[in-house]
Amino acid sequence: MDGIDQSLIGGFVRRKEACETPEELRKFMKSARRKPAPPEPEPPVVEVPRVLPKKEPLEAAPKGTIYFILDRTAQAVKIGFSANEARVRLKFMQPWCVNTLEIIHTMPGNQYGGDSATVVSEAGLHRRFKKHRVRGEWFRWCPEIEEFIKPKPYPNP
Repeated sequence: MDGIDQSLIGGFVRRKEACETPEELRKFMKSARRKPAPPEPEPPVVEVPRVLPKKEPLEAAPKGTIYFILDRTAQAVKIGFSANEARVRLKFMQPWCVNTLEIIHTMPGNQYGGDSATVVSEAGLHRRFKKHRVRGEWFRWCPEIEEFIKPKPYPNP
């Protein structure tokens, strides 16, 4: 091993020294092993006051259109909410559905509900028809939903 200058021995580079015996080589290899880096000091803990986002009152829930979109082949109806017109929502849904979809009913409302008994919400309709739920916002087309969307006659005074 005499005369070896900067040779690769077991993955370590020897610099300007030679080991005469295997014992010297073992000692060198032991001393050349990488020692773990000292742990980095932990950054100081800074107390930041926790500010929670302000919740909007339910009355301020976004207003828009609640729509009923029917898939006649699957006998399923999607009850959803759109801040835009329902036909815009249908335009985005149709390419993802094998069957033809059609809007069968729309009504003003909001997504989550409110304190007013006159405001219809998408979430409220989902709760009302939950026994007919297929998946997500899709429900089995049933007489109960059909009755809900049927136009009601105005009472005569």
